Amino acid sequence: MEDFLLRVAAAAVALFASEMALCLLPEGNMKKFGKFVVGILLCLVLLSAVTQPPEVDLTLETSAAPEVYYESYEDIIMDVYNRYLQNNNN
Repeated sequence: MEDFLLRVAAAAVALFASEMALCLLPEGNMKKFGKFVVGILLCLVLLSAVTQPPEVDLTLETSAAPEVYYESYEDIIMDVYNRYLQNNNN
């Protein structure tokens, strides 16, 4: 909910800034086109607040597996081999 409110506040600030920019445009077709572009951009900002899924923390817990430091590749191979033998014996 907090993220949604932040996005709506950002859209309000963008609306204010766009109105200030529209005041600088000359009258006529340029101003009409500017209003059209600003309207589309604001719609996209507001829709992104609704359609974006909430952020999910996908960090893995590393405490489940013990950390093992190896001196060489031979140690790694021997460790894998010994674990394979232990799994086959059980």
